[in-house]
Amino acid sequence: MSTGLDCNAFVCAGTLVLVANGLPDAQKTDVLNALLYAQTVADRNVADFSPIASWTQARNRAMSVTGALLLGEPEIHFPVPAPASFTLLTLAQQAMHRVNPDMAVITDGWLQGLRLEQTPAALQVLEKHVVKEEKWVRFLLTLVTAQASITTVVISFQATGLREAPVIQRRFSAGALIGNMSISASKALLESEDYDFSRAAVVSLLGERCREQIISLT
Repeated sequence: MSTGLDCNAFVCAGTLVLVANGLPDAQKTDVLNALLYAQTVADRNVADFSPIASWTQARNRAMSVTGALLLGEPEIHFPVPAPASFTLLTLAQQAMHRVNPDMAVITDGWLQGLRLEQTPAALQVLEKHVVKEEKWVRFLLTLVTAQASITTVVISFQATGLREAPVIQRRFSAGALIGNMSISASKALLESEDYDFSRAAVVSLLGERCREQIISLT
């Protein structure tokens, strides 16, 4: 999907990714593969969906293995708002405003034009990776600049009635939540020279996942 703001959007497993068109195609592929690798490794290392802190730590470690440089604190936690109702995109957008205000306008324009229902395969992949055990939600929103700087917001919570509608399109009520919500963010930089050492291993380990779980929103 071209957003009209010199960006393109992708589904990458359980993540919606916005990539600046100024990033060369080869680096764009590297970033998307690194993001998918990090999710895949974290899923394998932390099979239980509930310990979100352990999962995000595993994801950040996996990003480092690819050659990505974590910027600032490995993980930034936000006070969780308590809206009467919300969508995942709205909540992720608010968090992105706080962690990366310079990119906020791009996020706004992209999310306003997002029509996931027009790409059923992408919606299916996202649903499969965002919803677990029919009660847990773990959703990621990532922005990638033309300099391969990567900002990711992670939202995780437990809720009832997840069968009622696709999770990305659903408006949640506060009453549907069970326990506490977690919202955190991280920043990284993926430089081609550093990724060169891990590119072949990442692609080999991912195999067909690159084709099946990374989908352009066209």
